Amino acid sequence: MVKHLQGRKMATHHKVKVWTFPGSTNNDMKEYIKPILNRKPEEIILHIGTNSLSSLDPASCANEIIQLGKTIKEAQVQTTISGIITRTDNPVLDRKAKEVNILLNDQCTGNGLSFVDHNNIIVNDHLNRSGLHLNKQVTRQFVINFINHFRSS
Repeated sequence: MVKHLQGRKMATHHKVKVWTFPGSTNNDMKEYIKPILNRKPEEIILHIGTNSLSSLDPASCANEIIQLGKTIKEAQVQTTISGIITRTDNPVLDRKAKEVNILLNDQCTGNGLSFVDHNNIIVNDHLNRSGLHLNKQVTRQFVINFINHFRSS
């Protein structure tokens, strides 16, 4: 989802770096985040969860994401959770993604985490033929959601 994002174009007053970890699950990110935290960033936005949907129920998936967010926050880094983009490749996973997003939105507030909602990305219009990834034209809306987050924080 984030491979086409160009960090340098997303914020004018801050340096934005985009890291991708294709195929990674929520648990994988526990290890990948460590070297990033060593760089002492101001903020980390986690866009994870899609690859864990098939093996986890929505509550467990959301819990893993929140726990990772709390770990990042404990390192004195502002932490934002990016909602899972709904999908058309699998109706069961699409339902689970929507449930996870509801849980994440609710739990972020209670844990001092920010949440970026992507409910303005309409799956039938914004996904490529695989039904899983954003097409290039509408990656722009995804970027706008993050830009709006940067402007409000």
